[in-house]
Amino acid sequence: MFEYLLEYPYLIYSLFSISIMTIFLGYALNLFYKLRHRSLLYFLGLVVCIWFDQLITTARNYIGFFTPNISPNLLYLINILIRFGTISTHIGVIFLFIFIESLEKENLPTKK
Repeated sequence: MFEYLLEYPYLIYSLFSISIMTIFLGYALNLFYKLRHRSLLYFLGLVVCIWFDQLITTARNYIGFFTPNISPNLLYLINILIRFGTISTHIGVIFLFIFIESLEKENLPTKK
């Protein structure tokens, strides 16, 4: 498996990006639980949607790569993953607009 990772760099990229997004998701969760502000809830929704899309992209890369003779059932699963990833991206954009609007209306509390 490690030989494939070295030959195909997009597999390394997908693992790297999902790990970075997981760290960023943990940071956003920590920030939300410390401050408990409504605009941070929208920001957390944005990060979760982006993380979910990245998770689906990683799963789709690995499913598509390690199964060269794709059965129709697995192709159906990949199509469902693609649709969930697209839906989560669109929901993330909606959360981004809500987050920007909530920042304009309210000020974030500052730490003392």
